Amino acid sequence: MRKICRLEIKNDVVVKGVKFEGVKKVGTFAAAMECCEANHIEEIFLVDNTKSLYGLPPNFSALESVAKLTALPITFGGGIRTTEDAMLSFRLGAARVYLNSVLFQSGEIVEKIVATTGRQAIVGGVEYRVNTGRDICFSCAGREPSALGVAGRVAQILSFGVSEVILTSIDRDGTGKGFDAEAINLFDDIPIPVILSGGGSKKELSNWPVSLRTEGLAFSSAVIL
Repeated sequence: MRKICRLEIKNDVVVKGVKFEGVKKVGTFAAAMECCEANHIEEIFLVDNTKSLYGLPPNFSALESVAKLTALPITFGGGIRTTEDAMLSFRLGAARVYLNSVLFQSGEIVEKIVATTGRQAIVGGVEYRVNTGRDICFSCAGREPSALGVAGRVAQILSFGVSEVILTSIDRDGTGKGFDAEAINLFDDIPIPVILSGGGSKKELSNWPVSLRTEGLAFSSAVIL
């Protein structure tokens, strides 16, 4: 199972919020990389949620800075809307790009990226909340609800040809209460890796929950705070 650090960024700093709200500065890129090394992190998931929320260009400067500080593979997301955005991400040091909001509109960007680099370079996002027993997927950094539940969203992005899914519980984000282990049961087995994100605790970081039916776990606060 892969151990991943989800680094949320804004401008040129690392930030963290709770349930995708109230983000605050928590440190520098360099300090975050030191925390990743100390916790034996294997990959970086670098995302700037403000870019998709406000329709801004991706945070390429942050990607370039982080890529200079680490040799770990980076999945980069936040505001990627075009093939050009994706190609520039790769040139600046990303191994893969993370797509969420744009895939609610069309899967065309996936087709174009696949034609250039192959499907291994694309990760699809499933960001969800549970409300009165119903799971609902969101775009725009958890602000815009969709008509899709987790199962429907997974089927949608799988049809677009992504190589991996990051399944993020917005309700647990930043709480440290532990991953939503039941989320993996909301859909049938799929032929690509699934990464759980949202709520990872320090206990789970030190006592690896090997029983979880997932390819990897993406920690945030448990690593950098």
